[in-house]
Amino acid sequence: MDWEYIIPCIFTHLKYKDPILRRKAMRSVNHAFFERRFSKILEKYKSAVSPGYENSGPIWVCWLQGEENMPPIVKLCYERLKLMAPKGREVVLLHMGNIAQYVQLPECIYEKLRKGKMSYIHFSDVMRMSLLAERGGIWIDSTIYVHRAIPESIFNKPYFSVRTVFDFNYVGVNRCLWKCFLMGAVARSPWFCCAAEMKQEYWKTMDYAVDYLIMDYLLLAAYDHNEDTQCGVDAGVELAPHILEFEKIANEPCDEEKFRKMCDECRWFKLSYKIPFKEYTEDGLLTYYGRLISAE
Repeated sequence: MDWEYIIPCIFTHLKYKDPILRRKAMRSVNHAFFERRFSKILEKYKSAVSPGYENSGPIWVCWLQGEENMPPIVKLCYERLKLMAPKGREVVLLHMGNIAQYVQLPECIYEKLRKGKMSYIHFSDVMRMSLLAERGGIWIDSTIYVHRAIPESIFNKPYFSVRTVFDFNYVGVNRCLWKCFLMGAVARSPWFCCAAEMKQEYWKTMDYAVDYLIMDYLLLAAYDHNEDTQCGVDAGVELAPHILEFEKIANEPCDEEKFRKMCDECRWFKLSYKIPFKEYTEDGLLTYYGRLISAE
């Protein structure tokens, strides 16, 4: 039991009654925990630099149950992704049957997944970090709808991700600097190599997740400790102001002017297979979702 972690957690929950203030304070506690626990790995990569600017890896998308078991939204996004991918750029669908073809993970990772000590979400995170570290490429979550063609230019930089407009009230981990569901890099980049090593080490020694956003904490620690990584990540981030907004209004009647503005300003929209999207409202009006899938 890690009392250096548990005692600050108890103190934080006793001190802060307001849930937002408590959440912000716990972010600091968790951040300090990860930096302390992986200080040697962070020091190892502190002066490492990106090996280049050409990202020759594929586009990675994952549905662990396989294509035949995709929900309709995931299938829609996957087919759209293949259509919008740069010509000649491979799109690799990862599932439980082919992961070992692309990345070798420690057996203890699979064992903890089988025993229920690790969720499939965290397993996917381990796989994501390891893939991008070893092979490079771009990871795109299975529920990202690509509205416009993906330019080859995003593969001509050390790192790539997207971010929303900065919000001073943001209480998340990554300071609005990137989104873990859409990111990539050249192979052997120090950012992902450092994060992947910490991620694997975490699950070798831990049987539970101290926080749902472990991956963001590790990426932030690696980012903060390497100046070359900071410059590369900052330069490679694409502003996607509406990437999270669309899901919230998807079933509302479509305002054509607002729809066109969102599409002009954002290439990607994050959807969800847990939400029943509808093409028309009960009054027969076209929704934003209906407009989106009929736009092309």
